Amino acid sequence: MAGTAKHVVIMVQENHTTDNYFGALAPWGANVATGLPVEPNPPAHNPWHGRKDYFNWLNGRGSHPSTQFDTAAVLPFYLWLAINGAFLQNHCAGYGTNSTPNHMLIVGGQTPTLRNPPSNQPPPVWDLPSLPGLAEDNGVSWRAYCGRAQYPLAFYQQLQGSASILSSDQFVADAAAGNLAALSMMWHDSPYDEHPMADVTLGQGKIWQAVDAVVQAGLWMDTVFLLTWDDWGGWNDHVATPVVEYTPDNVQLAYGPRVPLLMFGGHVKTAIDNRWCSHVSITKTAIQLLGLPAIAVDRVDNDGGLADLVDPAAAMPIPPVYGTPVPPPAAPDPPIAAQPLPPPPSAAPILVPDVVLRGGGLMPAPHDQPLPQQPAPPSNAPAVISPLARGGLRRALNVVAAPGSPAWAAYRRAGEEADLRAVAGAAVGGTDPSWDLQNFGGRTIPDLSYRIFYLGGAASWHGDGRANIDAALTTIMQDPGLLDILGQYFGDKAPTATAQPSLILESAVGPQVFKDQLESLLVHLHQQGQTAGPDLANAIFVFALPAGVVLVDGFSTALPTTESEAARANREAAAVLIHNEDADSLHGLGGYHGSVHDGADILYYAVAVYSERNGAVTNGIPAFDQPWKNVVATLYHELCEARTDPDVEDVNRAGGGTDSLSLLGWYSTSGKGEIGDLPISLMEDEGLPLQTVFLVAPMSDGSSQPVQLQWSNRVDGPEGPAGPVAHLPHQQGTETFH
Repeated sequence: MAGTAKHVVIMVQENHTTDNYFGALAPWGANVATGLPVEPNPPAHNPWHGRKDYFNWLNGRGSHPSTQFDTAAVLPFYLWLAINGAFLQNHCAGYGTNSTPNHMLIVGGQTPTLRNPPSNQPPPVWDLPSLPGLAEDNGVSWRAYCGRAQYPLAFYQQLQGSASILSSDQFVADAAAGNLAALSMMWHDSPYDEHPMADVTLGQGKIWQAVDAVVQAGLWMDTVFLLTWDDWGGWNDHVATPVVEYTPDNVQLAYGPRVPLLMFGGHVKTAIDNRWCSHVSITKTAIQLLGLPAIAVDRVDNDGGLADLVDPAAAMPIPPVYGTPVPPPAAPDPPIAAQPLPPPPSAAPILVPDVVLRGGGLMPAPHDQPLPQQPAPPSNAPAVISPLARGGLRRALNVVAAPGSPAWAAYRRAGEEADLRAVAGAAVGGTDPSWDLQNFGGRTIPDLSYRIFYLGGAASWHGDGRANIDAALTTIMQDPGLLDILGQYFGDKAPTATAQPSLILESAVGPQVFKDQLESLLVHLHQQGQTAGPDLANAIFVFALPAGVVLVDGFSTALPTTESEAARANREAAAVLIHNEDADSLHGLGGYHGSVHDGADILYYAVAVYSERNGAVTNGIPAFDQPWKNVVATLYHELCEARTDPDVEDVNRAGGGTDSLSLLGWYSTSGKGEIGDLPISLMEDEGLPLQTVFLVAPMSDGSSQPVQLQWSNRVDGPEGPAGPVAHLPHQQGTETFH
């Protein structure tokens, strides 16, 4: 039915699957899960949902809530639209990843990226074809109603500075005035985009207002609406979608998980439509209904579109007036049986093709979120991807982060996806399923030697900060009381610690430091002879960052690597994300430890942020009144973890599977991490202040030094030189802080 609509309105909300939103449609014959736990509104979950999380979902790993909203009670207007219009029950996110790629697939059928670009940098701009650009090139009116940053149209060179990009709130006024363009596209900022953890009724209200404005202007019969949600949001959906495209690591890319698509308007047929479709079908449908030519993107041009759901003879009822009660619909009796899944649209999935530029040029296909290499391309056989062994770790934790911070919430979630009790039990012959640390069989470093490298040059370390760090850390690492606590993890061997002379490195440091940059620097120092002296197997090289530098627990794109492609991909897949960005010290990260291989040599390292508050900006974990004290406490945390669990990064290199867990040293079977992580988790769970375990403690030499207390199995909680600080509830009873 090409060219039969005067107005097409595309509305894009965020982060919900079909099962999560529309369980109430089951009696009408929709293939949706029923009987799942009810998700409260506002939602209690904000699941991780990037490319790496999608990979875990495909493989039965990770934490993806199987809950659903009470559609009739919370989303009655959406339910009305789905029942009276067309509900595309097998509509899928274009790609299995997060927001930006899927928004771009709607706008123009392709994307150069598989992640959200960093929010602290100007948005990238690409010269790509787009649906609005196609309309403009062909004299068809268009307007896009966006949030403050003009997302996602800000990525399109042709649309830069266009007067047709307006505020989201302008749509209602334009529609009420009868000033509706042929093509309208609509996005909202939070909390109206329904992105968790927003109250979803707020977003429904904005959509309802917009639809009602069109109705009140007398344009209902001339308008076709397509309302969808950009991506899966990390929620579970019971349908495994077919493979259409895959990335070079042989992991499914398209289709992504099912997300709702509602199509409605005066001449839209009432239907529970069973075909497979995706976000590019929305683009193609607009092209069909507005009589536009091909967009020159095969993914769109070869799509069948949904224009057949528009019929001049159809007369969909006018929706309820905005703000009026929407009576609960009477379900069919007996309920309508759901149709079986249709066959996959493609018997031969393809490698994701290059991106087409305006004018016909090409740029490489997106592959900026590499995943562990799979042995063969995915297929539409019953097992889409061979499941990974269950019981492994998405991310073996080797960081320190502030309790209650976005970073700490992300790391806890990543670590606690795993229950390692069965694995640990096999390794050590049976364990108590408490928080206590268990020895998984990996090596430890009882006789530690460490050296601090101060980055940024002497100008970055004026004053007595460096001297204070050196002296305080030496005192703490050699304190008999603290060493006695650590001794329980080294059997009969009393631990020792030797401080090598610290060095200032004069090379410049950028505003951000990434994990691979630190590892490349350490390899360079090793090859230049600056790691000589201590036995490498028992040495940890420490990097202290200067003031103002942001530490990122992720990877830059500029450096080559000597490790295998699979190992690098595994570590990138294990990266913890904060709002779709790698975790960094602006979100609460204080430091981490790891290792890097240089030929046959293994080099162990730790890094600490110069934690401080500078006006409104908090970098790292400013637990004390002076930044140098924060550095000392962070380094004590990392050195204790590095000597009790030195090879944790190799677990991440191996993908966290159960066969790699024997590399772990002392680690909690709860998944809550290492010796320094457990006290922070305990503080957060008990609602206690930071200073409960980040404190100035008395030393055996009579001084008082800043430390973060570590976990002690012998007291089942944090322990300092003066004795235990906290206890956890155990099966025999409950003990509390004292």
